[in-house]
Amino acid sequence: MPEYRDETSAIAPAGRKGGRRLLVSTVAFAVAGALLLGACGKAGSGAQDSPSPSPSQTFSTSSAGRDDGLDAYFVDSDGDGIPDKIQQAIGETNGVDSCASKVCAGAAKDHNASMARIIRGTSTMVILDSSGSMQAKTHDGQTRMSAAKKAIRDYVDNSPSSTEQLGLMVYGQAGSNRRSDRAVSCRQIKTVKPIGQLNKANVAGALAPYSPHGWTPLAASLKDAAKQFADAGTVNRVVVVTDGIEECGGNPKAEARMLRRSGLNVRIDVVGLGAPKGHGSAQLASVAKVAGGTFTAVNDTAGLERYFDDLLGQWVATANLSSCVADHFVDYSSCQAVRWQKARKAMRSEVDKLRSQGDGTAADQLQTRINDTSTYYLTTLATHGLSEAKKFTPSSAEVKQIKAYLADSGSHGRAVLHAADYRCHA
Repeated sequence: MPEYRDETSAIAPAGRKGGRRLLVSTVAFAVAGALLLGACGKAGSGAQDSPSPSPSQTFSTSSAGRDDGLDAYFVDSDGDGIPDKIQQAIGETNGVDSCASKVCAGAAKDHNASMARIIRGTSTMVILDSSGSMQAKTHDGQTRMSAAKKAIRDYVDNSPSSTEQLGLMVYGQAGSNRRSDRAVSCRQIKTVKPIGQLNKANVAGALAPYSPHGWTPLAASLKDAAKQFADAGTVNRVVVVTDGIEECGGNPKAEARMLRRSGLNVRIDVVGLGAPKGHGSAQLASVAKVAGGTFTAVNDTAGLERYFDDLLGQWVATANLSSCVADHFVDYSSCQAVRWQKARKAMRSEVDKLRSQGDGTAADQLQTRINDTSTYYLTTLATHGLSEAKKFTPSSAEVKQIKAYLADSGSHGRAVLHAADYRCHA
C-alpha cells in the first residue's frame, strides 16, 4: 500500500500562507462530520456497526465456501466498498462512481476509472501456472509459459508502483506431470515475491527460474494467496494466468468464494491461456465470477497482452478522472458523504434481511464489509483523498510511461489508450 503523507504538511506550498492547508483541514472536518453522523446516527436510532472480525477470523469460517446463492452481495466492480447490488438499490449504475460522474463530466462506466484504486491503494498478486501443460505452443508458436512471462513482465514494467503494489506466486513448478509426482507437485506452491516486492527491477529475475513441470493446485494456491493480503483497506486483486483446471483434488470455486468474503475483499481475475473449452473454461469462469472478477480466454501472447493492456488503460482513465476530482474535491467528498449514508443504510437493511432468513454467515460477511468501508469513507477519503488525487494525474511520470507504452504496443494498445485518455471536466 502506498505510504500516505499527512495532508497538512504534504500539499501546502510555501508562499500560500497555508491556504491549501486550511482547505484540506476544512474538507476533512466536513466530510468526517457528515459521515460520523451517518455512522453514529441520532440518539436511539438503532444499533451501532459491529466490531469487524480480523480477515483470518472471517476466512476460517467453515461454511464460508459453500454455494449459498448470495455471491451477488459481494461483487464490487470499482473497489469502493459498496457492492454493485447495493448501488442498484440506491439508484446507481453498477461499478460507476456516481459522485465522480456528477462532479466530472466524462466519467463514464466504459472508462473503468476508479478513484478507490488510488485513494485506498491497490494490492495485486499474480499467480502463474507452471504446470507441465504450459510447455504447449500457443497459436503464435511460443510456449504458453514464455507468452505468460512476457505479458506479466510487460505489465510489471509499466504498472504505477506508487499506487499498485505487486506480488508473484507460482504453482506446478516442482516434480513432473507424471502421476507418481502428483502428490509432491500439488504441495509445491511458492510465493516468489510477496505483495509490494515485485517491481520492474526484479521481475525478469523473479520469473526466470520457472519452467513447466507439474500439476495444477489451483484451489490451494488461492488459499495460500489469502495469507498474502495483509490489509482490508486496499483494493485487492488476484490475477491467475493458467492453462488448465484443478488437478489436485481441491475446490477452487469454494476457495475463491472464501477469499472474496474473507474481509480482505479480494477480486479474482482468471486469464485462461489455451484453457480447454467446456468444463475447463466453465470451472475457471466460475472461480472468477464468485470472486467478482473476470474470466478472459486467450490463445496466444497477443491475447495475454490485450488483457494486461486493458488493466493499464484503466490506470490512464483513472488518472484523467483524478485530475478533475482534485480540482473539485470539496464537491466530490461532500457527495460521497451523502452517498455513503444511503449505501450504509441499504447494506444494513440487507444484513437484517439475511439474518432473518437464517443466512448468518453471509450477514456477518456483509457486516464486515460495512465496517471496513466505513473506514474508507470516514478516514481514508477525508484525510488522504486530495493528496492522492493530486499525485496521480496525466502529468505524472508513471502515467506518461503507461501512455507511451500503450501507444507503441500495437493496434489494441492504441485503441485502449484512445478510449482511456478522455478528458473529464466539471
